Amino acid sequence: MKRLFIMLLAMAAAVSLSCKKDAEESFMVQNIIGDVKVSINKAEKTASQGDVLKANDRIITGSKSLADLTLSNSCLVRVSENTSVKISSLIDKIGNETQMDMDKGKLHVTLSKLSKGAFSVKTPTAVASVRGTSFRVSVADDSSRIDVLKGKVSVNPVMKGMVIKDVEKVVESSQTTDITMKKVQEIVNKKAEIKVAVLKPEEISEIKNEFNDIKSDVVEKLEDNAKKEYREEIQKTSGDDKNDKLKEERKKALDKIKEEKAAKEQAERDRLEKEKNEKIMKEKEKRERASNIPTL
Repeated sequence: MKRLFIMLLAMAAAVSLSCKKDAEESFMVQNIIGDVKVSINKAEKTASQGDVLKANDRIITGSKSLADLTLSNSCLVRVSENTSVKISSLIDKIGNETQMDMDKGKLHVTLSKLSKGAFSVKTPTAVASVRGTSFRVSVADDSSRIDVLKGKVSVNPVMKGMVIKDVEKVVESSQTTDITMKKVQEIVNKKAEIKVAVLKPEEISEIKNEFNDIKSDVVEKLEDNAKKEYREEIQKTSGDDKNDKLKEERKKALDKIKEEKAAKEQAERDRLEKEKNEKIMKEKEKRERASNIPTL
């Protein structure tokens, strides 16, 4: 009986570890807004909170729609509107790497530093690989753009689905790169390199504002490093941006009030000056009429 009890405990522990491993090897839908669909095991359905997405599953968002996903409580992904993205592989399951293939749209990612493996987003013209950072990937027409808020992202060109591994550029904090199909061809022909530009302050604010309204209960599910990364790099700074904007709007409102007050005071001075001049003119006319009266 004791031996059977020990065997049952061992089996329960194995099942528990297996469930934990499975949870670590899947994305979970935490929040959805609008028209969001998932393709799970090649069967498409309307997305629901709690849906689990594994390798080869896909998520599609419509107009004015979005979905927030988590991976192993170490990664937070926002799938913006009009986006189609496939989960090609998951860390520790296929190739020690998590890869998302995005045909179109926009992804925002905050990822705490991975102890092993990597996280990458592949588009028709580029692949962005990281081990811990906050960044955005956008695909429009024949171009891909990678914006890095914090950390470093390794970028390789992609041609016809194949990653050009011998060409790589590291995009660092507050930097961006834009890779078109034409640029990829030039890079492959050794006539060009991946160029990096500095993000403008307004671009950084725009990126953060697109990603700063994740529900607090979703953020709470993240591990401490990922939670800190998101709150300090996205929410806090975005909040500062909002405060600065409010201060600017307040200043404009106060300036407008001051201008209106000054205009009223000037108008009152002009009125008094006009009345004074009119009074002087009347008195002058009165004296002139009096001087013209003949004396008897």
